[in-house]
Order: sequence, then C-alpha cells, then structure tokens
Amino acid sequence: MTYDKYTCIRKFLLALILCLVALPVSRFISPRAVVDVSTLFLVWLPLSIMLAIIFLFGRHGIIPLVISFAVLNESIFHLPHTEAAVLLFCQLFPVLAVCAIVRRRLGARWRHGMPNRDIAVRVVWMGFVAPGGIKVSMYIAAAWFNYPISISDFFGSGTIIFSIIDIQSLICAALIFTMIIYYPLRMIINLCKGIYLASRNR
Repeated sequence: MTYDKYTCIRKFLLALILCLVALPVSRFISPRAVVDVSTLFLVWLPLSIMLAIIFLFGRHGIIPLVISFAVLNESIFHLPHTEAAVLLFCQLFPVLAVCAIVRRRLGARWRHGMPNRDIAVRVVWMGFVAPGGIKVSMYIAAAWFNYPISISDFFGSGTIIFSIIDIQSLICAALIFTMIIYYPLRMIINLCKGIYLASRNR
C-alpha cells in the first residue's frame, strides 16, 4: 500500500512538472497565421501534449493536465472564474471522454502497442472526434457566455475560413504531432526513472 501511494505521488509530480513546462512551450512554438485580421494556430500543439501525457500516465495525468491548463489559461487570458472554468471544460472534457471510450473499446491496455495496432479506432476517435468535440463544446459555450474579442473567434464568431483552419489545427495536432511529442517525453520519463533508481541504489 505504501509503495503504491508513493508511486502515485511520483507519477503525479512528474506529470505535473512535464505539463507545467511542456504546455507553455508548445503553445509558444505552435505555428500561427493571420486570417481576416485575426491570428490563429495552424497546429495547436497543447492538444498533442495533452494526448501524449494521457498516453504516458493514464489517469495519473488527468489532474496535472487540469492544473496546468488552468494555470496557462489564467496567465494568458485572465478570464472571470465562470468563463475560465467553462474554457477549461471545453479543452479537456472532450479529450478525456474520448479516451474513456477508447479504453472501453480496447481494454485496460489501450495505451500500449501504439502505433502498431488498433490504428483505425485511435485515428477516428482521437484524431477526429476529440478535436470535433472541443470545437462543438466551445461553440455551445459561446451561446451562453461572453468571451473577450481576442479569443471570441475561436468560439465560432470568426469567418468560415477561420473556423475551418481552426478545426484543422486541432486535427493536425492530434493526428500528426501527438506521437512526435510522445516519444521525446517518454525518453525524458525513462531518464528520470534511471536517475531515481540510481540514486536509490547508492
């Protein structure tokens, strides 16, 4: 029991540190373009980070993601508490719900064997349904809450071409960049494990 407790704590702290570092960096390096005098992401890399963290840590990565996205949103947007909570819900809930569905379909080892098996299920649900769920939830939220002009275009008030590119940025992040980010993060985790085990054996 003690071993399991400390293992969960270590996973939580490692996931939290990775999220707090990787999410701001990924947002900063995400390619951007100007469409109709509004800046949008061509690839929203924080989604890739989110999926990679879930693949690596499973349920242990959920709370670190919630904390890290809340901190990132607050540092950038400074929204009222209600709007901030709704934005956080729109960013995270569709992805977590899709991961739960995929786990139910593929079993407890759904995070293993990537990308060698069950490609169709992963591509459809995580590459298309999750990004679509994010945008649909944001469009629904826009009907009930008022967001600043600087981000209102992401909630459906932009032009059609803006909305199309915005959705494509999420699909590209989920389909193309998740595994590109997954393996470097996995190498960092293995390095941390090696350092920890070496320090215990001294």
